[in-house]
Amino acid sequence: LDVSKLVLSNPALDRQQRWDRIYAQAQSFVYWATGVGSAQPVLEEFLATAPTWTLQTLGPLGDGYLPHLGQAPGHNIAKTWPARVRNREKVRLRKGELGPIRSALYAEMLEAAHSIGGNVVLVTLPGLTPRHDTVRAASQFKVPILRFDEPKAAPELYLAKDRWDRLHLNHSGALAFSKALAKRFSDFAARSNAFGTEDR
Repeated sequence: LDVSKLVLSNPALDRQQRWDRIYAQAQSFVYWATGVGSAQPVLEEFLATAPTWTLQTLGPLGDGYLPHLGQAPGHNIAKTWPARVRNREKVRLRKGELGPIRSALYAEMLEAAHSIGGNVVLVTLPGLTPRHDTVRAASQFKVPILRFDEPKAAPELYLAKDRWDRLHLNHSGALAFSKALAKRFSDFAARSNAFGTEDR
């Protein structure tokens, strides 16, 4: 419902675009609520049918991950990636505060964390989409943020060889990001102790 409200209140979308996004969200909700996609192991055990594992069904690393959205052969990524990164570097974050629905979502998250004695540290992933809302939420709610969505600040996380497609890290990219995140968080925790310092 919250996502649908965001879609309906977005003035940049026309009627068809709003319908398409609400339909996609509703479809995901139905899949989640009904367990579609989660029943296969149970059915296989009940029917005593052994699945046939192949490279195609297991994904490139044999881990079951098969990216489809934005999929492109590696050589295309290598050719187009530098231009994509340069274009991303030109994008500036939107100014202003979060809208009321997004503010309510972040406030709910913070309240849930604090209710169990936890703190929140926001993280932006190394991608070509600037995380306007996450950055604005960190400022608005005065919570720490570890940013990796800036190519100039972390060029080692924006190498074409570390991408499976234009949206997803491959194994080497995920490993590089995991190490970078662990180091940044460790340094941050050592500096702030109680997560009281906002990290930029």
